[in-house]
Amino acid sequence: MVIVKGYHEVTPVPEGASDQPLRHRFAVVLEGPSAENGEVIFESGFFLDILREIVRAMDHDTLRIEVDDVIEYQSIESLSAHFLRIPEEDRLPPHRIHFRKGGRLVCIEDTEFWALYGGPRPYGDSRSVYYD
Repeated sequence: MVIVKGYHEVTPVPEGASDQPLRHRFAVVLEGPSAENGEVIFESGFFLDILREIVRAMDHDTLRIEVDDVIEYQSIESLSAHFLRIPEEDRLPPHRIHFRKGGRLVCIEDTEFWALYGGPRPYGDSRSVYYD
């Protein structure tokens, strides 16, 4: 695991992070273990542990967890239950998580699927967090 702080030219700023503006960014870069066929394995339990800490640190009153274009949750517990319903090899991190306080966007977690595209080192897959 690597933590990268600040904005840089390699990572595009997600829609909404520049609109507010969310002035700070850090990324948790996970280079997970590989399966026998070389595919990176997503460790959903470890991801949920990191996400719970981010949720505790952010002053917010609502969450919107976008798993994909169809599935959306409002709590970590619901996301955790989603992971338990599907086989481990089919689990992927959510695409994006919006944190709001009084309707105002205060934080975005944006998953960057570098492993799918062979992104630059040190990135495996990263979870960038943009906040005010």
